[in-house]
Amino acid sequence: SQAEYLSRTINDHNDILSFNSKSLWLGPSLVIGLNSQAVVKQMINKISLILNNKKENKIAILTLGTIDIRAIFYEFIITKTVKNEKELFVLFRNGLENFIKNLKPILKKKGFKKIGIIEIFNADKKGLCPKNYIEIKKIKKRNPFPTFGSKRRRELWTIKTNKIIRELAKKNMLHFISNQVNSNLNNEKILKDGVHLSSKKIVMKINESINNIVK
Repeated sequence: SQAEYLSRTINDHNDILSFNSKSLWLGPSLVIGLNSQAVVKQMINKISLILNNKKENKIAILTLGTIDIRAIFYEFIITKTVKNEKELFVLFRNGLENFIKNLKPILKKKGFKKIGIIEIFNADKKGLCPKNYIEIKKIKKRNPFPTFGSKRRRELWTIKTNKIIRELAKKNMLHFISNQVNSNLNNEKILKDGVHLSSKKIVMKINESINNIVK
């Protein structure tokens, strides 16, 4: 949804990316869920069907992982789906690496010359802190993707996951793109709904970073 939201935020006629970018939303996907080969195959098939085969100087930019931080990390810990946070980050790393490994050949076949990935940012929302699965289930009946956990705890998770993303980007020759959010103290103006990037200024900075990849 972040990629889709960015594509709607870009609407300035002076912005080169307004005319030269397309957004593909793959659904509310979890990086942890990408440990499943069936899930990865479904996503790859969707990408393969939509993208054309023109041998242009195309760049793919990935943005994923915010739902993991906002909704699933806390749930997995409270429900003891994982033993500890260390196991949580192993799942995140393995899921992302599995997706990249399967995605790169498809993008190459479709004519993409470079791939970038945008770092995760923490949602600017006060998270709910249910004490057990029953409470979590009640909350998710009202909202399938709620924000769980304190903002400080999610910030620590964000720092650790971005470290993983940066390491995997380097390992797989992807361009790591800073979203400029985590260094900004006034996130309320940047994330109007608390979840999606809304600041034109920040979006433009991300676009500049993407344009620099082309050079």
